[in-house]
Amino acid sequence: MNFIQARKNMVESQILPNRVTNARVISAFRQVPREAFVSQEMEPFAYNDQTLMIASNRYMLAPLTQARLINAAVLQEDDRVLCIPSGSGYLCALLGLLVNQVHGIETNAELAKQSIIKIEKLGLTNVHIHTQKDLAPPSSEAPFNAIFIEGTIEEAPASLLTLLAEGGHLLSVLAGKNNLGHITHWNKINGQIGRQFLNETPQYVLPEFSTQQVFSFA
Repeated sequence: MNFIQARKNMVESQILPNRVTNARVISAFRQVPREAFVSQEMEPFAYNDQTLMIASNRYMLAPLTQARLINAAVLQEDDRVLCIPSGSGYLCALLGLLVNQVHGIETNAELAKQSIIKIEKLGLTNVHIHTQKDLAPPSSEAPFNAIFIEGTIEEAPASLLTLLAEGGHLLSVLAGKNNLGHITHWNKINGQIGRQFLNETPQYVLPEFSTQQVFSFA
């Protein structure tokens, strides 16, 4: 399979026609090899317009969903960003091309190990993957200019919103009805949190962010 052509097709047929306008974001998707962050068996599906389940309760969101999340954050080169869970490491790698520092949190030790190897191969020394027993972010690295939750959440945890810098963004998919979630953008302005719904997308709820779980990362 010609992955270079598949990556080009992904950008031109999935991302560009759907109002992803930030040139830096588009460039990142052109550069990072998505197939490198999935198993060999899943490589033929890496550039499909679909979310991939890469491990139990871990997902690589569809390319357009990822692009919309990143595009909405309006990232700056000196930003510090949190990616939780870090999963395959692909989203962290994309972000590593766009900002000064990326921190990813993962509880799946094997996923974290493999993502570190792949990120190192790309020479992204500004991306740091933390393997932990839970998804508690490194508070010593806060505040964050943006926080990305790769998967679906049932509500935005207040303990994560408090880690946002002024003007910061939290991006994820918020659970909806009929297995459709909403790509959602929370923004901190003058200490207040606002929320904007962007687009619908299939939802894949992360158990750590289910309202049936007690998710406190304090």
